[in-house]
Amino acid sequence: MSGAGGQPPVGVVIYVEGESASLVDPMASGDAADASGGKYIAVPAGAAKVDDPTMSTMGIATFTFNVTTAGNYGAFGRIIATSTSTDSFWVKMDGGDWVQWNNITNSPTWVWDDVHDTGQADAVVHYQLSAGMHTFVIAYREAGAQIDKLAFATDPAFVPTGMGQ
Repeated sequence: MSGAGGQPPVGVVIYVEGESASLVDPMASGDAADASGGKYIAVPAGAAKVDDPTMSTMGIATFTFNVTTAGNYGAFGRIIATSTSTDSFWVKMDGGDWVQWNNITNSPTWVWDDVHDTGQADAVVHYQLSAGMHTFVIAYREAGAQIDKLAFATDPAFVPTGMGQ
């Protein structure tokens, strides 16, 4: 873990493995030697685009995680999105509104990308989380993007690197 300038992060960082999610088809787990824990999740290429997540119950990953310290958390995903036609998801925290997470950095290798709201000019999304259990839901928007790991951090300067901790 590192914060700005390679210094240890200030605050709290929570990492969640992609394959720890409860998955609804066609969201599925796959194997990759370069993924944290050797696995990732994705909706296979070829599935139809989902323009309205409220109209589909398919291709969903539900993560449950514990927050020990209340705070304002930024969110990140370790992602492979190889093109602009495979670079988006829908996300929501604790039953909140869906956010369109589009324009993810295109790369054939794993990169960390902040969760941002494309409907709000790609503004970085933050979640005010209380101590206790929380549920983060990812629904696919465009098939093909892969998720290896998530990170939630209270340090506004924090950017995850490598495989995370």
